[in-house]
Amino acid sequence: MEGVGSMNRMHISYSFMVIFLAMPWAAHAATREPGAIKVALLPVETEGLSSNWGEKPIEIMAGEIRAMNLFALEPVTETKSKISELEKSKLFGKNCLYETTCIRLTGKKLAVSAFYHLHAAKTLDGITLTMRVLDGNTGKEIRKASDFAGKDPVDLERAVRWLTRTVSSPLITSLASQKGELRIRCGQPEAEVFINGKRFGKTTGKSFKVSAGAFDLVVQKKGYAPFHDVIVVKSGEKKLVAADLVPLPGTIVKKPVQTGSLNQKKPFLPGGKKPGGPEQGESTKFYKTWWFWTLVGVAVAGAGGTAAYFLLRSSEPSGAGVVEASWR
Repeated sequence: MEGVGSMNRMHISYSFMVIFLAMPWAAHAATREPGAIKVALLPVETEGLSSNWGEKPIEIMAGEIRAMNLFALEPVTETKSKISELEKSKLFGKNCLYETTCIRLTGKKLAVSAFYHLHAAKTLDGITLTMRVLDGNTGKEIRKASDFAGKDPVDLERAVRWLTRTVSSPLITSLASQKGELRIRCGQPEAEVFINGKRFGKTTGKSFKVSAGAFDLVVQKKGYAPFHDVIVVKSGEKKLVAADLVPLPGTIVKKPVQTGSLNQKKPFLPGGKKPGGPEQGESTKFYKTWWFWTLVGVAVAGAGGTAAYFLLRSSEPSGAGVVEASWR
């Protein structure tokens, strides 16, 4: 199997993952404001990959951290310098990331309350990624998640983003003072919703009260490729997710019935004639005109004591979507 020999040789590159520099991460959660937790970076652990492989994942990770707008990102160069000093004094080594005592001592030296650790192993088909969040005060594991990325760089980016959001969930929750709201919008009726692996039925368009954190969301329907993403909901946030389902080959998609448009143009027939229009030079008698029958229709409706009118209504609870006209 390709890469087996090199996979047995562990290598720690000088690319970095996220560390949280602050007070103990779980303390005084309700009083914390966005940016109260400072973040820095620790080495990425790799197997069968180049020494600079971790640079791209770190770039992706930093983007996710900034997008959350909850943490203050420590410059990479500053943390790298601190780690180098610890390595020279034999206080930090390749086995440190798996030893509770070492994690705790490193956290104390760097004033770290929690940090991320990424392990990446090359396989025949791609890369297996495992990310952990470790408590710098106790050295214990807070959250762990794994994913597989194919050889396509786009899939690697997806995996790193999802893992970053997933393992960040306990830290996001620690900053929360109130719940959030999650609502899924889907253009396909009868689509089913799954949140963190739990089935919630055909509930697109409805809102869910959720604790602040990260949620694994799947929306699926037979004949369509499922929508899958990891969604971050912050404290007090009302999150709207547009779950667009793409039909699989062979799926017959029913198009909505068109009820006409005010801007719709009438087609021309050969010879420059309009459908139902008079010949050029021919006069139109008044009882054949549209306005005559419109007046007659209003008179008839008025005589019956009722009024015909259009009611604009929406196919979605929020009022967004395709607007259709109907008679009442």
